[in-house]
Amino acid sequence: MKDKVQFFPVSITTFCLSAFLFQTFSLTALSSMCFYTCLLLVIIQFIYLCIKKFIDLAGIIRILIIAGFCLTTIILKTPVSKLSFDYLSTFVFLIFLLVSLYNNSIFTCNEKTKCYLAYIIMVVTFIYIFIYILFKNSEKIYWNGNKYYLTFNLTNPNLTGFFLLFLFIYNLMCSFSVGRFLKLISLIFSLSLVFLILQTQARSCLIALLFLVFAVLLFRKYPLNNFIMLLCILIPLIFVMLYMFIIEKGSDLTFLNIFVDEGKGLDSRYEIWKRTLDIIKSNLIGGNYYQISDGTGRFQMHNIWLHVCSGFGVIICIFIIHAFYKSLKAINSTNWQTKFAIICFLTIIIEGTFEAAIFAGTSGIFCLFTQLLSFGEKHHKGSYLNEDSILQ
Repeated sequence: MKDKVQFFPVSITTFCLSAFLFQTFSLTALSSMCFYTCLLLVIIQFIYLCIKKFIDLAGIIRILIIAGFCLTTIILKTPVSKLSFDYLSTFVFLIFLLVSLYNNSIFTCNEKTKCYLAYIIMVVTFIYIFIYILFKNSEKIYWNGNKYYLTFNLTNPNLTGFFLLFLFIYNLMCSFSVGRFLKLISLIFSLSLVFLILQTQARSCLIALLFLVFAVLLFRKYPLNNFIMLLCILIPLIFVMLYMFIIEKGSDLTFLNIFVDEGKGLDSRYEIWKRTLDIIKSNLIGGNYYQISDGTGRFQMHNIWLHVCSGFGVIICIFIIHAFYKSLKAINSTNWQTKFAIICFLTIIIEGTFEAAIFAGTSGIFCLFTQLLSFGEKHHKGSYLNEDSILQ
């Protein structure tokens, strides 16, 4: 049977990218509308999968346990007057990430959908390259800190670099499903995006790019086993432990220069991570959502696992690590395209060593993260959904 274009990957990607585009053009209301549409589509996709009886009962129970436990601990440690949707937004975004992860652990994109995604990604990439060429000498797309950083009018250069990293990954990922000419265009766009990422000077994204190149060279030849995947998932946590140990021992820190930007010391992450670890030690089981966010409900601990542990507790962190690991295990990594999807997913986790944007819900960027899983063929039967089409 001929493939049909699947509705959910195309629509979610379109609205997520549109949220960033509208933010670039300072159309905040439209950006917010696209973001909330992404969240709505994630829920609709979940309901659709349940109706079609593509159900992972263990995955649903995991989400319910995490949601119930987190909400209970948040309510117990928060003054009643502070409770509101805005205050609970970081918790809500975490649950949406887990639902989206669940969806894409079951769902598999077909080749025609990947081809349409390639068109969408290339159009958006072209727009950003055109904006850069048009405004490269303008402060409209730069942020002036100690020096100029490329932002494309987004909130900070790190977020810009992270978004451009996703465009880079999707250009490569979707190039598997297009012809030679579009493969060439995708390669040119990918190289242009590397240049733009360098302009943001987002070190976390540069490190993620280095990991991606290293992993591609290594695992093109060698198998990507479960232990390596689990190790990569844990790298953000392992790095923090090593970093804090080295700083506190007063050892030679010269080799850490790659992580340092102009005007920042080698211990620039030490204070925020030390405070975070202190809160985790005092609130090991359930975290302290109220304290870590200073009563606002919004926080970003510059490390994905410290972010989760501090706000929601070590137990929830273990549950989420397990969810990531199980999602990757569900993918059949016998062919290169599928293995590359796993590598891209792990690349975003490596970037999370220094940022926690995927848990902060920024413009629905977690949808682009979890959707990487849909590019991989699944071990279990019935994951290849072709019924939900927008084009016959």
